[in-house]
Amino acid sequence: MDNMDLTPIPQNYKNNVNWILGAYTDAGVTFPNGFQKDAIQNAVGARRTDKWKNWRCDISLAKTEKGKYVIVEDFGTVGLTGKIIPISEINELMANGGKLGPDERLSRFTSMFNSGGNTTGGGLFGAGKSVYSVASQSYTYYYDSLREDGVYVANINRCGRVLPDSLTNEDAKKFIRDKTGLSEKKSTGTRIIIEKPREDLIDSIQNETIIPFIQESWWRIIERLKDGAAISVNGKEVLVPKEIKNDATHHCELQNAETYADGYRVKHFGLYVFDNGNNRWSGISYYRKGMKIGDIDLKDIPKKVDGKFWGYVEVDEQYLYCKKSGSTGNSHRPP
Repeated sequence: MDNMDLTPIPQNYKNNVNWILGAYTDAGVTFPNGFQKDAIQNAVGARRTDKWKNWRCDISLAKTEKGKYVIVEDFGTVGLTGKIIPISEINELMANGGKLGPDERLSRFTSMFNSGGNTTGGGLFGAGKSVYSVASQSYTYYYDSLREDGVYVANINRCGRVLPDSLTNEDAKKFIRDKTGLSEKKSTGTRIIIEKPREDLIDSIQNETIIPFIQESWWRIIERLKDGAAISVNGKEVLVPKEIKNDATHHCELQNAETYADGYRVKHFGLYVFDNGNNRWSGISYYRKGMKIGDIDLKDIPKKVDGKFWGYVEVDEQYLYCKKSGSTGNSHRPP
C-alpha cells in the first residue's frame, strides 16, 4: 500500500481562481478596482522591511509585436529570491505537509496556496497572485525578477501550468523576449506581464479611471511615500487629492491611539464633514496596514450630514477584524 504510485488529483484551475470575480461583485467593486488593490498589496508585501525607501509599484500597459499586456512591476524589493526548486520537488514537499520558508519567494510564487510568510503586506485580505490569472482572458501571465543576489529568473503561469524549472539569466531573458517581445527587467524587483488582459482593465489604465480607486484604497500609504517612492500608473505618480481634507468645513481626528480591548486597537480616526456636499469620498472605511479593507455599515445617519461626510478608522496589524462590518476581504476566499 505504501508503495503506490500516486499523482495529484485533477483540478479545474479556472474555477479555482474565478472566486475572485465573485468576491469583487459581492463587495460591490469593479474588477479594475479590485485588481489594483490586490496587485499593489502584493508589491507592498514584497518589501524586505516596513520601510518605504526606494519602493515603487507601477501598473502600466505595453504593446509589442506579440500582443497587448498589462504590467505590474515593483522596484526596490528583494525580487523572487530562494533556491531554484523543480516543480516536482515543490509538489512532493507540499504533498507531505512540508512548508516553504519566507525567503523561498520564487517557489512560493510558482505554486498555489503558498503566498504567506511575509509580514510587510496587508495580509489576510488579498486574492494573492491568482488575481493576475483572472485579469487575463487566457488565464496567462509571465513573470520575471531581477533578484537582490543578481540572479535573473522567469517563468509563466498558463491556466495553472508552469515550466517544470524556472529559467535563469540568459535563458530567462530569451524566454521573455521570445514570448512577449519585451526586454528583461533591469531593476531589482519583480514584474508581472499579463497576457490578453481584460478590456475593462485596459480601459481603466488607459483612461486613468483606475487612479481614483488607487487613491481611495492607498492614500494612507501614499501620504508616507517620499524620496522617489511612489505608486504610479503608466509611470505617472498617484497623489492624494488635497481636497479630501482641506475642503472640509468640520473635522474631527483622533489625537492618540485607543485600545478598547485585547486585540482591538485603533491607531487613527478621522471624520470630515462638507456642508456643501462636495466630498469626493463618502461613508466611513476601515484601513489596516495602510490599505482600505472594508466599509462600516452605518445606521441612523443624521439628515443634516447624510451624504456630506467621509471618514476612516485605521486599526493596527493585530486587530481582530469582525466580518460583519462589511469587509471586502478573505471572508470570500476559499479555505
